[in-house]
Amino acid sequence: MKKILSIIMCLAMCLVPILTGCASGGESEETGAVADTEVVRYPMTLSLWIPTNENTTDEAIKLVEAEINKLTTAKYDTAIELHAIAEDDYAKAIEDKLTSIDDVKKALERAEKEAEQQRVDDIYSGIVRETTEPEEEEVETVFEAQTEIDEYGQSVTVYPPVADDQMDIFLVKGYEEYLGYIADELIQPLDSEMSDIGKKLSSYIYPHFLEMADIDGLYGIPNNHALGDYQFLLINKRLAEEWSYSPDELTTLLNCEDFIKDMGSLKAAGEASLAGVTPLLGEAEAANMIFFNGDGNFSLGAEPSVLCVQLKPSIVGITATEDLMPQRFLGTDYARTIAMMRRLEEAGYVGDGVIDENEEFAVGVVTGDHTDIEKYEDDYHVFYHGVPVATEEDVFESLFCVSTYSKDLSRSMEIITYINTDPTLRTILQYGVEGVHWKADKTADGEDTIDVISNDYIMNIIDTGNVYLTYPAEGVGKSYWEHSMQQNIDSLLNPYFRFEYVTEDNKKIFNTLKNIAYDYLKKIEGLTANELTTNIVEYQRELLKNKTVIAILDKEPNDIVTDTFYMQLDMFLKTK
Repeated sequence: MKKILSIIMCLAMCLVPILTGCASGGESEETGAVADTEVVRYPMTLSLWIPTNENTTDEAIKLVEAEINKLTTAKYDTAIELHAIAEDDYAKAIEDKLTSIDDVKKALERAEKEAEQQRVDDIYSGIVRETTEPEEEEVETVFEAQTEIDEYGQSVTVYPPVADDQMDIFLVKGYEEYLGYIADELIQPLDSEMSDIGKKLSSYIYPHFLEMADIDGLYGIPNNHALGDYQFLLINKRLAEEWSYSPDELTTLLNCEDFIKDMGSLKAAGEASLAGVTPLLGEAEAANMIFFNGDGNFSLGAEPSVLCVQLKPSIVGITATEDLMPQRFLGTDYARTIAMMRRLEEAGYVGDGVIDENEEFAVGVVTGDHTDIEKYEDDYHVFYHGVPVATEEDVFESLFCVSTYSKDLSRSMEIITYINTDPTLRTILQYGVEGVHWKADKTADGEDTIDVISNDYIMNIIDTGNVYLTYPAEGVGKSYWEHSMQQNIDSLLNPYFRFEYVTEDNKKIFNTLKNIAYDYLKKIEGLTANELTTNIVEYQRELLKNKTVIAILDKEPNDIVTDTFYMQLDMFLKTK
């Protein structure tokens, strides 16, 4: 008699969900709706792994899991097994789970190989072993979901448990971890899903995130949040008007030197309107500088070097590789700003950089987000000194990935898309169950917000999906996010992002550049302002005679160092 196996897996061939939506994400999708397609689906359970606060309780996790499943089972016939692990234990828990699955699969592979080898050995040895009759050909039939009667007498679908060798969606935190999972083939590429199930995500996630997470393919979906920080240049409105300085002529730090000196000298002369005023809030540097060091460690804020690039908004419009090549350190705004700081420090015009209560300053450079503009704009003209730059730390802070051991890639991608596009699900994952962990409230301005009523479910908002779909915090309305969205619009994509430029072929040359940089930085370290101004011109001439520096500043692909830069920049310009 034939043995009939009731299994059919046609999802991959016929599931074509219609997933479109607006970037605002302001309206929740129908939370009780059926799946987006009319295809036959079968009940499935996927695991979702995320970090949580150590005070989150197991009971709270189960309540949140049940609330999430009300949505995901109705919409996608998919149940979620939620694994919320304390932050300190999260990385090890993921590693242990992946390792245990890998060990089991390797053991099965070894057993199969050993059995096959035994079969071959038996053939050569003439040994005949007792074998079982082969099973008859399997016949596929339509899958019938199992049901049971619940406590209310209703027939409900039974969702299968997650298998021991199954791991589906998990959060990856950090660039190195992301690269490691890709190299070890522990996460799956998502490109095919992005053109189908995940197409909707491109309307909800700022493009920089998806562009930079694409490393020979997209392997993770970054959680959308604010990129980088601003540096604001603040010009005192009262003093500029009183002493007839046009703010339009003070839009850069270098242009403010005379204004700072005048305010300092007037204060020293006893001018009453300058009493208690700090001429320059604190020491400042040229913004958005990237330095190329011989050890390959370069980023915003890295140690100065002979070669550097200053990222400015004008980079967006650059189309020629030559215009993005590194410059001489001593011929840049960075060096000019150092000289200016020396002059102002020697005159005693530079403060400690800390804004004390009621402190007033003529000029200052401060770091903050877009909301900070409102904090200063009543008393100061606010200009951009440095704009936000998308860094590796920002982009790879939190990404949802699908494990190689997932039960189903497409179904996993549906859940990742759902988390990042639906406000209702997004809020549950972040704040828990309404009425248990939080309740609806209003801000002082009448905006919808939440009031947290239980502290046994606490999550990091960047770790639970697209931040712009839920409330920023207790008592804060969603309009708060408008500033954050503007910050992303103002942000720059670093053309040297993920650039590993020191290679076996060129590391000796970069080591030479590193030593040159060290020598010149030591030379200018102890110079007075006048000595620095005098000597920098001579130092620039010396650098232009150095053959290693000349080879790069010629901006022609003529050696292995310059070739490396050109290759990176050509790639960047092709993706713009």
